[in-house]
Amino acid sequence: MQQNKKTTSDTDVYQEVTNKLIQLLEKGTVPWKQLFKASEYGFAQNYYTKHQYSGINWFLLNFVTNYEVPYYLTWKQVQKLGGKVIKGSQAERIYYVNFYCTDDEGKTLSAAEVQTAEENGTPLKKHPYLRRYTVFNISCTEGIEWEKPPLETQEIRPIERCETLLDSMEDLPKIQFIDKETAYYAPLKDVINMPKLQQFAEHGAEAYYRVLFHELIHWTGHSTRLARKGIMLMQNKGKMIYSEEELTSELGACMLASLTEIQEENLLQNSAAYLQSWLDCMKEDKRFIFRVAPQAENAVKYILGS
Repeated sequence: MQQNKKTTSDTDVYQEVTNKLIQLLEKGTVPWKQLFKASEYGFAQNYYTKHQYSGINWFLLNFVTNYEVPYYLTWKQVQKLGGKVIKGSQAERIYYVNFYCTDDEGKTLSAAEVQTAEENGTPLKKHPYLRRYTVFNISCTEGIEWEKPPLETQEIRPIERCETLLDSMEDLPKIQFIDKETAYYAPLKDVINMPKLQQFAEHGAEAYYRVLFHELIHWTGHSTRLARKGIMLMQNKGKMIYSEEELTSELGACMLASLTEIQEENLLQNSAAYLQSWLDCMKEDKRFIFRVAPQAENAVKYILGS
C-alpha cells in the first residue's frame, strides 16, 4: 500500500467531508457529541511529528473518529517507526491547503521557477488548493513500541475542573443571574446571563456548566475578541449566519465539556428538528462545516489562553 497523497479540487473535498457528516446525521449520530479523551491524551496529533492537527482536521480527528487515543500516523511514518498497518484498518482522510504560482500570463510555474522569480523580485500570483492525505490511528498499527500516556490517578470532580478552567481565564466574562429562566449572551452589553446553579437540580451541575460553555463560546465572538459574524451581525443575521454561530458554540461547548470530563450524554438535543437544521445547512452549503470547525477551535483556544 502506498501513501495516499492526492491533489483534488476544492469542490470535491468540501463535498466529500460534507457528505460524510450528512450520512452520520441522517443515521441520527451527532459527530461533534462524541466524547474523546482530550483531558487524558490531549487533542489529536501526529504521533511522529507531535504536530497537533488544526482546522477541519482538528474537527474530523477529534470528533468524527472514535478512537481511545488520538494519535495518528501516515503510511510512511508507520514504516519509518518499524511498524505496519494492520490489514483491514480504516484510514482517515485529512486535508491541507497548498499553493501553486502563476506569472502575469497565467503560466503555472515550477518550484525552481518560483524560486528564481522571487529572487528577481518578479510578481507572482498564488492560488490555494486542497490536498488530501490519509492517516491511521496508532491503534491500527503493530510493531511500533509506544505507551499510552499515564492517566491521572487523582479523582477531581468535573465541577471543580470547570471552575479551574474558568478561573484560569485571563479575560474573565461578566456573568449575571438576572433572568432566572434563560441562558443567553447579550453582545451589546457583553454579558452572559445564566440561571443559578440550583435551578439545574433536575439535570445536575454538569448541565449548568455545559450551558455556560455554550454561552461562553458565543462570548468569544465579541468585536473585542474574535469578532465573529454571528455575533457582530446578530441584529440582522440570516439563517446561515445564525446556524454557523450556533453550531460554532455547540462544537466549542462539546470540546470544553470533554476537556473538563463532563459526561453530557443527555445534554445535547437529538430531536429530529435539531438534526434537520444542521442537515439543511450542510446540504445548502458544502463549505459550511469548513468555516464552523476552525471558528470553534479558535474560540476554545481563546478561552484556554493558547
